[in-house]
Parts: sequence; C-alpha cells; structure tokens
Amino acid sequence: MNLRHFYYRGYYAGLDYQKIIDGRAKTDKSIGEFFARKNAVLFSYSAPVSAIELLAPTENGLDKLDGYTEILLQTGGQGLLTGSGYAHETGSLGELKLGFYFDPTSGLPTLPGHSVKGVLRSVFPKKSETESFQDGKTKWLAKILRDQSVAIPEGGEADFLEKLETAIFQGDPSLPISQHDIFLEAAMTQTGPFLGRDALAPHDRKTGGLKNPVPIPFVKVLPGVAFRFSFLLKKSTIGGVEVSESAKKALFEAILTTFGAGAKTRGGYGVFEKIKPVAAAPKPNLGQNLLSKIPANQFKQLPLKSTDAYEAMANGKNDKGKTRFILLVGEVGKGLAFTQKWPTDLVEGEILQVRLILNMNGQIQELKAIN
Repeated sequence: MNLRHFYYRGYYAGLDYQKIIDGRAKTDKSIGEFFARKNAVLFSYSAPVSAIELLAPTENGLDKLDGYTEILLQTGGQGLLTGSGYAHETGSLGELKLGFYFDPTSGLPTLPGHSVKGVLRSVFPKKSETESFQDGKTKWLAKILRDQSVAIPEGGEADFLEKLETAIFQGDPSLPISQHDIFLEAAMTQTGPFLGRDALAPHDRKTGGLKNPVPIPFVKVLPGVAFRFSFLLKKSTIGGVEVSESAKKALFEAILTTFGAGAKTRGGYGVFEKIKPVAAAPKPNLGQNLLSKIPANQFKQLPLKSTDAYEAMANGKNDKGKTRFILLVGEVGKGLAFTQKWPTDLVEGEILQVRLILNMNGQIQELKAIN
C-alpha cells in the first residue's frame, strides 16, 4: 500500500458524500465509524523494507557521488508534522483534518531537500531581524564553526557568515551545479509502525479563550523514528579561510538538533535528536523460559483507565520454587492479556498493586508497582 495514495484517495473511498452535502457528516455516527476504520488502517501501517530501500542512497548511487554526507537523527519531542498545509478535510466526524506530506514513490514521510535547505538557511542572520537577534545568531553559528577549527577572524564574524551563507545556499554562479552544495531529501531509515494520532485545540480569541476549544485531529510521525539527512557538500573558502565538508556537516547537525524541521516547531513538533543507543537486554531470570500468555477472558474484566490501580495476585509457584503472579499487559482495542512472571521477593498469596500509565494513543507507556 502506498500511504500517499491511501491518505488522499483511499481514505475517502466509499464515503457517503450525500451526507456531507446535506450537512449531516459532522454528527453522523456511521460517518464516524467509517473514518475510525480508515484511521485504523493508517495507524497500523508498517513501513516495509522495500519502501525504505527506495529512499536509500545506495538505490540510486548517490552515496558514490563526490561529497556525499549524511546525518542520522531521530524524531523527538511531539514527533514530526510535515505538509500540514495540504488540503485534507471534508468537515466529517472522526476525520483527520490536516494534510501530510508523503513521498509519491515510496509512500513514506520525507522532508524534501528544498525544505531542509530552507530550515538551515533560516538560522543565518537576516538584515530584517533586530540587531540583538542577529548578534545572537552570529555568535552561536561562529562558535560552532570555530569548534570545527574554522578560523573566523575576530570582529569579522557577521561578514564571514554572510559570505558563507551565499556560498552554501546560492553557490558561485561561475561554477557548475555539481560544484555547489546540494540538499537531498531527508528519509526514514527504519521499518515498522511509525504513525500516530495527535490533536490541536485552538482557542477562540473572540471569546477570550472562554469557549471550549474544538480539537483538530491529525496524523504525525511518532517520536523515536530514525531519519537520514543527506547532502552533497563541497569545501568553501571565505576570504582565505577554509570551511570543510565536515565543518558544514557539524553546523547542519547543530541547527537541526537545536531548531528542528517541519511544521509547528514552536509547538514541540519537528524536534530531531541524536539516535539513542539501544538499551542492553535485561539479564534473564529463573522464570524466563516459563513465561506464557493467558487470554484475558479467563480472568475478570478490568476497566482500563490511566489513573486506576490494579491488583495482581500471586497464585502459585513454578518448578524452581519461585512465587508466580499475574501481570496485566496489552493495548486498548486489541484485547488484554495476562503474562505470568516469577519475582523472588513475593510469597504465595501476596497481592502486588500496579498502576497503568497510558499515552495519547491508548498504548501502555509505563507500568509501575505501587509501594
């Protein structure tokens, strides 16, 4: 399935447009159920290897070109929102209201090269900005470059950065394009699920914020999804001072991890951070090989609320003589399961209290024992 085609075509396939014309789509229950099914398909989509490979530099030989450089980062903050200006709304109940940019070929979210270029250039000082703002940008950029052994003249930082901006983002018109810095699209590098649901709640300024806001649901890339930012970089010389490809890479990475990219960065979206190392697997316990799943319908049904505390009772011993108890795991809408675990610090019949903490998608985010 190509997500771009699905989101802008398949998402509305089968919709009863007469209800939109009649003005019933905003409240009609069947419309809400229709989009609930469509949203389930969207959020359950898992990026396949074939789509990831389409965007890989090895697929088209870009990694073999002179000056190829890449920066690997992952989404952070609230996740990534891009292409929100595209039209995607019929005013229907349950519909995702904002547009989203999906690559036409792979169907996966990308940041086009011109968007990446615009984000990076926006951090350079502009004459239209206040003097203090320009000064702050100048000092910040100059420090990063000096940390990369770029010998910027003292007192000449503003002039140096102005010329560097021209060299990077416009290039020398006397040179062929192949000798300019080229900004490629930023693309996902990992398979698996990557989309989530979020909502904005804008307040009505006319009522001074007293009117209850109407949430605007939309789709986003979840935090923790890896992206590759790719470039074809060339060495620049400004007034006899060399700015290497590695110095430019360090500068670009600092800008991306400080200011982010995509839409609504002031709201915590578009944050990018260095990829966090995978935590080491926990040491195996004595009962590890005896873990098993038991269907939820064999136990009493428990209401799933983020503030409720649940009790799990130790109900026997395994063959190693360690106490066994039942622990609740699962996701909203996908059924609950109870996993057996064997701690060493419980006695048979003892009750362990646990608290569920859910994220906005109704998935278990944390499971804490209550002392």
